[in-house]
Amino acid sequence: MNATERKGDINTRNGAAWVYFIALAVVTLFAYGRVWSFEYLHYDDTLYVTKNPHVLSGLSFANIQWAFGTLDVANWQPLTWISHMADVSVFGQSSRGPHGVNLFIHIANTLLLFWVLRRLTKAEGQSAFVAALFAVHPLHVESVAWISERKDVLSTLFGMLALCAYALYSERRNPMRYAAVVLFFAMSLMSKSMWVTFPFVLLLIDYWPLNRFASQEGNANDLRKRALRAAVEKIPLLGLTIASSVITVIAQSRVGAVASGDHSPLIYRLANAIDAYAQYLGLFLFPRGMAAFYPHPGSSISLAIVAVEAVVLLAISLAVLRMWKSRPHAFVGWAWFVGTLIPVIGLVQVGSQAYADRYAYLPTVGLSIAIVWLACDVARNLKVAPVVLTGIAVLITLVSASLTWVQSGYWRDDETLWRHAIEVTDNNYRAYANLGHALKRSGDVEGATEAVSFFVKALELYPDNPRTYVGLGMALDTLGRTAEAAKAYRKAIDVDETHANAYVNLGVLTVKAGDIDNARQLLEHGLGLDPLNAEGHNNLGAIYASQGDFSRAKAHFQEAIRLRPAYTNAKNNLARAVQMEQSQPR
Repeated sequence: MNATERKGDINTRNGAAWVYFIALAVVTLFAYGRVWSFEYLHYDDTLYVTKNPHVLSGLSFANIQWAFGTLDVANWQPLTWISHMADVSVFGQSSRGPHGVNLFIHIANTLLLFWVLRRLTKAEGQSAFVAALFAVHPLHVESVAWISERKDVLSTLFGMLALCAYALYSERRNPMRYAAVVLFFAMSLMSKSMWVTFPFVLLLIDYWPLNRFASQEGNANDLRKRALRAAVEKIPLLGLTIASSVITVIAQSRVGAVASGDHSPLIYRLANAIDAYAQYLGLFLFPRGMAAFYPHPGSSISLAIVAVEAVVLLAISLAVLRMWKSRPHAFVGWAWFVGTLIPVIGLVQVGSQAYADRYAYLPTVGLSIAIVWLACDVARNLKVAPVVLTGIAVLITLVSASLTWVQSGYWRDDETLWRHAIEVTDNNYRAYANLGHALKRSGDVEGATEAVSFFVKALELYPDNPRTYVGLGMALDTLGRTAEAAKAYRKAIDVDETHANAYVNLGVLTVKAGDIDNARQLLEHGLGLDPLNAEGHNNLGAIYASQGDFSRAKAHFQEAIRLRPAYTNAKNNLARAVQMEQSQPR
């Protein structure tokens, strides 16, 4: 092929590529078209946005300083915090803007994945299908439709940019292109630490499709030199991985998110890790029964089922190992899937989930690569017409997009999300508790009555959650069962004597009982545990106002408003306090 013919071939590819880019964007918009209208959830969205005073006050130098210095929510993620602040500065406190930003970042991730695979492999059709699966697989709904998972799509955006930079660097190695790889990788880690396996992924890409380890036949020394050169090249990236991992462990240990060996013995962590791999594989191949939370089975896990899953996973691993030369894409794809899940597979148990859909956002790219390229190999051997392959790929994409449309609908509000989780999982104590909280927030007798039943069910399954006792107390208070409510708050304190909301809510009940001095002590103690508790400041301000101490009352009302700018009750209380103070005789 001469230079003119090569140029013509490239131009043809670019023309076809734009069709793929547009199609990928359109099908993703179709699959997630409803998320614009979804609400904020009380599932972490309160921590990231709706009750976070730093985020709610928007972008400022002070808030950016806070973003880089905080380990809030058990992670160091300054760029994620800054993105939430930018949302508020641009869109106000509406949920439409953040949902739209999540979706457009996901579309950008899809297009970048297509671009980098196409650039590396020169296989346009396969690359487009892998990108399509990434775009509309229902397993990725949690990452896109949940505002709190901005960190997932944002870290992947910078990770994909790092992959693109590495693709360019592989074509012409120079310091500037390598610096771009390092910069984008660092930005990915500053959004979420999920991409800590990036150096490992690059080594896989070096093997296939870059074929960097190829050597002259029988020249073992040349192979070792090439492998060593590729490994040394990743050392700066490995340094970032280690630093990010250390910071993450420190952040999660500070809030007690890492389970100790006593609470989570190694045998059960290993068993759950094997089961989690099998579940991710099963959900990718046959997406069904996906929920916002999957409770960890602990010692109740079936070791017999785990043994079968281990045999299946081992058989797949041995099969792709046998193909590592003849079908390197199968080896690379499977290794990508297995390797990128290691940080979140539960060998170090963080949180109380067995596994989570959001953790599959990056790893399933590897599965898609392995399956799509293997399927094309089989089709080629069977001489299947390209038009048939294209038709199958389009059909799978449209079915997947339709499933994503349905799955995304469950994320529209708290009640819908947790009713669905109860339907598709067993003994899901968090789903029962969170549904109770959602119903309790309605403030009516019917909602509170139903909420009580769900809180009781949650406590039967997991009796050591102080937040559930507080929710139960609030629902009972709505029903006028104040003695039972006070008992629930005291039980929450027994379970966790540092749970601020239990003291604050018990203080409010004590005000109603007329014991003002004891109520003030409870509220002050609660605020000592959590100075960012807006409700505590509002209620303590009300006590001071009733006692004529308007200076302290105004200070607490103002702090409540600073912490929650849209806190109407605190604003009204502040206005009344000012009016009462001005009406006093001088």
